[in-house]
Amino acid sequence: FIIPYIFALNPSLLFIDVESVWTLISIMVTSVIGMAGIAMGMTGHAYAPIPWYMRIMLLAGGILLIDPGPITDLIGLLLIGVPFAFQLLQNRKLKAAAAE
Repeated sequence: FIIPYIFALNPSLLFIDVESVWTLISIMVTSVIGMAGIAMGMTGHAYAPIPWYMRIMLLAGGILLIDPGPITDLIGLLLIGVPFAFQLLQNRKLKAAAAE
């Protein structure tokens, strides 16, 4: 449901007016991370259940990553990175508690 919008916002993904290979790769990477952020935000689960406020951060970050532009990419990466790092730390704590 979101993939057609990604192609509409970033025609470079269809190899139309591609400036360079690195531009294409960066758009692909940020789009995939954005879709993953939206998926985690909608499902509410990555490694462990995600609180509602982090789900909002993931959804907002995913939408910002899909929108082309360096400023929106940086903000989107930050908004997705914080909840994802929190999930990794929480997962390590759960594994350590299970091992004891």
